[in-house]
Amino acid sequence: MSGALRPLLEFLRRAVVLWVGTIFVVAGTAGAITTFVDWRRSVAFEREAVPTSATVVATSIEPASREGAPRTRYLVTYRFAAPDGRTIERTEDVPVAQWEALAAHDTLEVRYRPADPDDAQLQPEQATWVGPLLMGLTVLFVLVGVLLARPGWRRAHLIWRVHRSGVLTEAVVTDIAPAGVTVNRVPQWHLCYEFRDRDGRMQTGTSDLLAPDEAAEWRRGDRGAVRYDRGRPRDSVWLGHR
Repeated sequence: MSGALRPLLEFLRRAVVLWVGTIFVVAGTAGAITTFVDWRRSVAFEREAVPTSATVVATSIEPASREGAPRTRYLVTYRFAAPDGRTIERTEDVPVAQWEALAAHDTLEVRYRPADPDDAQLQPEQATWVGPLLMGLTVLFVLVGVLLARPGWRRAHLIWRVHRSGVLTEAVVTDIAPAGVTVNRVPQWHLCYEFRDRDGRMQTGTSDLLAPDEAAEWRRGDRGAVRYDRGRPRDSVWLGHR
């Protein structure tokens, strides 16, 4: 494993908040895109749909199961003639009260888009304000994720940059203290240190999270290795015994 990759992986292994935030961002972005696509389709359907008569072909029930559907679905299969001469047949999930009132060969009203007769439905679309509301919630989910993950993203980038092109020097341990963070129920520690950059100025830094046994290896006054950014010496990474 390369020298630059090892400390980055060590940081990522303990960066719980970074991973939680990243999951929020990915899930929220996927939800926002899906909600937007569904909302655009709903708006287009409401604008273009026309009514027609359809004949019930059959009614059926799809029971809920642990492996499949989370709830019982009441299905109606219906058929209608499209303007292009095709016969369109669809199966749709309806409320139980409507399902109980229908039987084979009954007539009911459906709506479809003339430009795409396969896009038809019995039930009205959700209210037009529901889509924007859901999109707003998913965007909020993304923003929360960014706030949580951004410090971790920046730290990961710093570790990668410094370990690839930073200046290696020696630092003195000034303090070892609890970090107030647990990983897998194990309390983590921080190590504080100071060093002189190549211009002779004193710089301070704090290690990334350390497991208790790692922190126990150090005492105030001990010396260890650090790398720091050439252009921003205050940006440094603790290497320990390396």
